[in-house]
Amino acid sequence: MMYRNTMYRNIGIAAFALAAPLVLAAPQAAAALPPGVTCDGFTCVNDTDDTYRVTSEVECRAVGMTVADRRTVVVDTYVPPRGSAQVAVACPMLTGPATWEQQPPELGADGTWEHKPPVLVPGQMVGSLPAAVWHRSAVVDNTPRPSSGSAS
Repeated sequence: MMYRNTMYRNIGIAAFALAAPLVLAAPQAAAALPPGVTCDGFTCVNDTDDTYRVTSEVECRAVGMTVADRRTVVVDTYVPPRGSAQVAVACPMLTGPATWEQQPPELGADGTWEHKPPVLVPGQMVGSLPAAVWHRSAVVDNTPRPSSGSAS
């Protein structure tokens, strides 16, 4: 019975030690957006008479990969006067983990087997999705954006 109590105590201590940095870590400071501009998740709302350019950092992660396998993309979103806009981001492809591939032995000219060392094979390219967003700044930008199409 004593062993079981010690085991549960050790599991509890280990769980607390693993969770404490997540719970106790101070959240990343959000940038103070100007009055009238608010962002919640991937949606920004503008209650002013000016167009605002909101600069955000978006963290892209591949499904099933570790926290180390992520990229941060900086995105500008134009929020029209008295309107809202979605933060749109094209997350990049990420490289999955590399693996070691054992090579088959080869029969040498003298009749003995030659063992080749393993070869490091690069990971496959995988798509990533937006996982988190931090809105860093918002500035008035009433200049028209460049046209993406061709003029006729």
